[in-house]
Amino acid sequence: MRNGIDRHHQLYDAGLGETVLVKFPSGDYEFIVNHEAELGYFYTCSLVSDTHVFENQGGCRLSGGSMFKTGI
Repeated sequence: MRNGIDRHHQLYDAGLGETVLVKFPSGDYEFIVNHEAELGYFYTCSLVSDTHVFENQGGCRLSGGSMFKTGI
């Protein structure tokens, strides 16, 4: 990590590949802990867990684009 302070271990006990619970106004969400040397620790989560809700790839792409535009 080039700049800044990586506070992962101050906030969480979870290691790489483990999950952390992050609280948002809409609820608590599980994120997976990741790490890259140039970036430091970061967390990922799925926007949609059950992809069977989409009828086709077009609907999936439309939904994904909408999520990014609305900041979800």
